[in-house]
Amino acid sequence: MCYLCLQACTSTATETFTCPEKIYVQSQVSDSLAGWQIQNSTGDHFLVSSTFTDGPPAEKGYLRPSDTLAAADSLTGVDAALYDLSEMSAGEAWLVCQYANTPAILAKKLPPAYRKCEVSLPRDISGQKVICTP
Repeated sequence: MCYLCLQACTSTATETFTCPEKIYVQSQVSDSLAGWQIQNSTGDHFLVSSTFTDGPPAEKGYLRPSDTLAAADSLTGVDAALYDLSEMSAGEAWLVCQYANTPAILAKKLPPAYRKCEVSLPRDISGQKVICTP
């Protein structure tokens, strides 16, 4: 079971989204296979990326950043990926949170007013933030 806890802090022009740092996933083999012992798994899976899709994530229309920014301070190692959402073919942007060692994702449809988003990319992956503006 995945727990969806996307948090939003709203201001008049921008909104900040934060993907949960980890999710708890239960995996099960759905078929009974003769001669095989089945071991299902459970555990925490940690955030590896915050990205976007053009349309629902099931359609796999993943977007590439339109630009990237290198960290000014190499000690913090924070970079940013910039996304231009204004020219999407499906016309609806989804924030997608991807996690290590699982196909499970969290997704949230963004309001259509947002046209630009910036994803902060700390080197240790923790603390990614997504800031979207109209």
